[in-house]
Amino acid sequence: GYDDLMALLPKVVEAQEEPFGSAGIVMQHVVMQRARAAGIPVLLDGQGGDETLLGYKKYVAAYLAGQWRDAGWQGLRNAIRAAGQNNASWSAPRLAMYWAGSRMAGLRYRYHRWEHRYLTAAPPLPAHLTEYARASSDNFELQRLEIEKTNLPALLRYEDRNSMAHSVETRLPFLDYRL
Repeated sequence: GYDDLMALLPKVVEAQEEPFGSAGIVMQHVVMQRARAAGIPVLLDGQGGDETLLGYKKYVAAYLAGQWRDAGWQGLRNAIRAAGQNNASWSAPRLAMYWAGSRMAGLRYRYHRWEHRYLTAAPPLPAHLTEYARASSDNFELQRLEIEKTNLPALLRYEDRNSMAHSVETRLPFLDYRL
């Protein structure tokens, strides 16, 4: 419950040694803690799975761009139809929103500014949004960006600190180059 979380949070912050923005990091800390308490010194961890298997929603824009590039309107129409059949939340307007938001750095930045309008100071457009928009036209380029620079390095750092805090060694099969 709440009290358990409040008691645990200082330990997670101490292990991470910097701020973090996801409750998932706390949950991962608990998994490592419980593994060690159960006498399990080595765990398989799924970090890298979403990046290697294109498991995030953000990859849909790159997929649509690739279908457009490879097969024109017909390919794009088929991709939109398939997305809607495979996931009820992927309506055409939602797909258009993802496409625009990931391909247009300025638009994405304005959305984030609106979402966090309580902040008074606005930094200039961050370079990583422009880099992300550029990579969003191709699944492989977006995947490379996420694996090498943006998402995965931070996740691996959190995972490493959480596992080390409990003397648990982790194996990351999704990061094996043969996969």
